[in-house]
Amino acid sequence: MMRCRGTCIAIGLALVLGCGGSDHAKLAAVSGTVTYKDQPLPTGMIVFYPENGRSAAGEIVDGEITNVTTYEPGDGAPVGPVKITVTSIQVDGEGTQAKTKSLIPQKYADPSKSGLTATVNAGEKNVVDLNLTD
Repeated sequence: MMRCRGTCIAIGLALVLGCGGSDHAKLAAVSGTVTYKDQPLPTGMIVFYPENGRSAAGEIVDGEITNVTTYEPGDGAPVGPVKITVTSIQVDGEGTQAKTKSLIPQKYADPSKSGLTATVNAGEKNVVDLNLTD
């Protein structure tokens, strides 16, 4: 599970650092939960894609959304409407023998197919609770 967490963090950071311009957008804290088939998602990554600018990523640990980051650890997600993706990968084995398997349907990894959206509001407690299904 630790290997999966590290992989998810690396993927999220690559997405966050590879997108957007240099102007810092207005940000707000985001928390919440992610479940799959009514059970807390054990591990994963959540990414918030604004209409313009840099995306934000957070970690999912035992179903809880944590450490949502746009520029600096825990600074939050861009204010406004966002599309959301969720990934959760299990790694079995080590080295070249390692096999990866998604714990949730692949549609949730694509912002144009996930169907997941939210609006992040400045100065408010932004709670995003997602229940993923097949």
